[in-house]
Amino acid sequence: MKGYCPNCRQEIDEIEFMELEGLCVVCYKNEQNLMQKNNAIKKENVLL
Repeated sequence: MKGYCPNCRQEIDEIEFMELEGLCVVCYKNEQNLMQKNNAIKKENVLL
């Protein structure tokens, strides 16, 4: 079964879909990086 990444429309297979929350590898890594940056920003805001 094939699917498509909702962010970039790249074709992904069922295994990627399940493991990467429905995203392709590139978008999944971008999401992880964004989450890490947001968490770092939140921690800085708490310290201020």
